[in-house]
Amino acid sequence: MSGGSGLGYIQKHILYRLRLTWYRVTRPGSVTKGNPYRQIWVDPDTINSTLRPNSLKQEDYLAPLRNGRFCKYRAIGMVEDGDWDTHVRPYAPRKGLLFKALEDRYHNRKPWQETEFYASVVEKVEKGLRPWNDCRNHDDILNRCERADRLIESIKRDGFKENAHPVVICIGRQGELMKSGNGQHRIMLGLMTGSKIPVLPIVRHKIWEDIRTGKSKDRSMYEGHPDLAP
Repeated sequence: MSGGSGLGYIQKHILYRLRLTWYRVTRPGSVTKGNPYRQIWVDPDTINSTLRPNSLKQEDYLAPLRNGRFCKYRAIGMVEDGDWDTHVRPYAPRKGLLFKALEDRYHNRKPWQETEFYASVVEKVEKGLRPWNDCRNHDDILNRCERADRLIESIKRDGFKENAHPVVICIGRQGELMKSGNGQHRIMLGLMTGSKIPVLPIVRHKIWEDIRTGKSKDRSMYEGHPDLAP
C-alpha cells in the first residue's frame, strides 16, 4: 500500500469516527451505546438471513448506503428505525456448491478445479457474468481460489481471530443476525469446523437497541443473546 493510499484510509476512518461523535450530539439515539467497533462472537448457524441488495434507498436512511445495503464503514455504529430489517431473504449457506467446495478443500485438499463450484464459476464467466466476488476471467478465478486458500490455512493454523476475520452483520428488531454483504466464506468455514465466529454489527434496529440497552422491558426474553450490552 502506498503512503498516499494509507493516509487516505486513515483519514476516512477518522472522519467516520468524527461523524459518529457528531451524530451522538445532533441525532440523539442514532448511534449505538458503547463502542461501535466492538465485535461479538456468534454461532454461525444463527445467521440465517441476509439483507436484499438494492432494497434500501439512500433518501430513506441517513446512514450511507452502497449497492442498496448499509456500507461497512460509513454506517458502522448506526441505529436505524423503520422497516429495513424486513427486506431480507433466507440465508442457507450449507446448500450451495461453494460450501461443498470449501468443505472438500478444507478437509481433503481437493483441487478447486475438480469441484462442481469451480466448473459453475467458469461457465458463468464464459457467459459474461461476474460470479464469486466479481470474477471476470480465469485469472480472477485462480486469484480468488488463492485468497480462499489463504483464509483456510489461517483458520486451520490459528482459528478465528477478532479484527482479522470479522463478518459484517446487521441486527434486526428482535435480535436477528443478518448477513450484510461480505463474510460468506468465513461463515461457511465456521459452520464446517463447528466454531463460533467474530462478527461486527454495523447497524442495529432501534427496537433492538432499546432492548439491548435496557430501555425496553423485553430484555429478559433475550438473555444469552451475544449482542446484549455488557
